[in-house]
Amino acid sequence: MAEDLKPSYEELEAALAKANHRLLQAGLHPQNALGASDERAEQLESPLRQFYRHNAEPRGNQLVELTEAHRSAAGLARSEALRRAILDSSTEYAIISLDRDGLVTSWNEGAIQTMGWSEEEMLGRPAHVFFTPEEIEAGIPEQEMREALQTGRGEDERFHLRKDGSRFWANGLMMPLQADDAHVGFVKILRDRSAQHLAQEELNAMAAELAFDRATLRAVFENAPVGLSLASAPHGESVLINEQMRRLAGRDFSTGGMDRYLGAGAIHENGQPYVLEDYPQVQAIRRGIETHAAPFLIERPDGSRLRTEISSVPLRDDSGRMTGAVSVIVDVHEREQAREQQEILTGELTHRMKNTMAMVQAIVHQSLRSAATLNDARESVTERFEALARAQDLLTASNWQASGLDRVVATA
Repeated sequence: MAEDLKPSYEELEAALAKANHRLLQAGLHPQNALGASDERAEQLESPLRQFYRHNAEPRGNQLVELTEAHRSAAGLARSEALRRAILDSSTEYAIISLDRDGLVTSWNEGAIQTMGWSEEEMLGRPAHVFFTPEEIEAGIPEQEMREALQTGRGEDERFHLRKDGSRFWANGLMMPLQADDAHVGFVKILRDRSAQHLAQEELNAMAAELAFDRATLRAVFENAPVGLSLASAPHGESVLINEQMRRLAGRDFSTGGMDRYLGAGAIHENGQPYVLEDYPQVQAIRRGIETHAAPFLIERPDGSRLRTEISSVPLRDDSGRMTGAVSVIVDVHEREQAREQQEILTGELTHRMKNTMAMVQAIVHQSLRSAATLNDARESVTERFEALARAQDLLTASNWQASGLDRVVATA
């Protein structure tokens, strides 16, 4: 074979570079990239084999060097194709490499899909492009690079920009790139977590609303003017019991299971204490019985008795399964006192009305018996009624207390 037909090192290197470029543009799957590189390497090796077969005087040292250089370049091509294929297959992650000044040097398929810019548009541009204006103003891109250099990684969770100007929430990680123990740049990895961020914000809003509702319910529960208690099924453990319930009972019976109701102090009118099954709360939990405004007499530890009314209803879930019972106790002692006072006042008013009517009857009778004419009778009745009214005013002014006879006579 003629000397000028032997491929030069420069020609071989150019051919390998061209093959590498084509592999990179193709974005091959790692296995395909590896297979394509091997096939190309075989094609590039064929001139060398032909040289061995046809050249009568091979130059051993030069050929060995040429072969080794070719194999090294082919290995680099395969590695680069494999690296690129791996990066581009990670479409869920935007993987971006930057130089030491923060300029983009590579932009994978995940970055294209996430943010919209092509690699050609982004190569050589600063990473600031996909940061929000307020974060650029705050120096966040530079801060991330400093943190990556100082600690080996810079993590963030924040909004970033897309090509169309819209924002997306992303988890980010920036790490320094090292080559031969020298810092050559950075790699930044982003993952669009907008849906998760929105779901988390909605969950946080729901949690805040629930916490507010629970706090409101708790405040109403604790400050209600009636005794309230909530017990779970099937064993009757106390879930909630408010202060008014403790005040009415004069004791705290919130600890324990169903037997704790025996310490609530309920008694019958004859003074006999309730047995467990007499308690409306127990009936609601064990048998699903509803009780509404039933008389409930409580004997306190000091021996005093308090009249109340109790309502107790079972609680069930959507499937109808018993989950507990809620009970309300209302203090009717003051109401009973008011009712008794009203009865007394009604009786007193009736009595005084009868007395007044008797006096009217006597006035009319006396006036008619002593009057000579009808006009005399009318004048006598009128004068006596006016005197009676003045006497009534005198008694009313003194809250119906005793009044001196001289004042009554003088007023009349």
